[in-house]
Amino acid sequence: MPVFRPTFFRLYLSTLAAIDVGTGKVRVVVPNTAEPRPSNMRLSPDGKWVSYLSVFRLKDPTSTDTFYDLVVVPASGGKPTVLAADVQVGDRDYFQSTYRWRPGTTQIVFLKQKKLWIVDAANPTGGPRQIGGGSGNLEELPILLTSDASAVL
Repeated sequence: MPVFRPTFFRLYLSTLAAIDVGTGKVRVVVPNTAEPRPSNMRLSPDGKWVSYLSVFRLKDPTSTDTFYDLVVVPASGGKPTVLAADVQVGDRDYFQSTYRWRPGTTQIVFLKQKKLWIVDAANPTGGPRQIGGGSGNLEELPILLTSDASAVL
């Protein structure tokens, strides 16, 4: 296992930072010591929020099933807020097919337990809300939004 250790630390002990294009000054948005630790990130449509999936974890050491937290933090920096815990990432599009920012909003649409959910990053206290409940279980698929962001495909 020691062979994987340097790669693991390089990939999963990341700091998310903003670098000023004009001055080159670095501003830490999420340090690598934050909980949950940051992994794959995306910027909200309005540029005010950074979302990320946490470093993976195993619930059961005898299983290969990995779980992530969907997290949001203001782009200016601050305390990370978990929007959804125990999200699984698909095999096909890895991080990209798990969730999408809804254009023109602060909402994120994501898959969890084969269901579609929506949560507002700016007001997460209400928690995620399931949408499309009558559609049954959804298999791994890319989440796409119509051009007016009124529907999820």
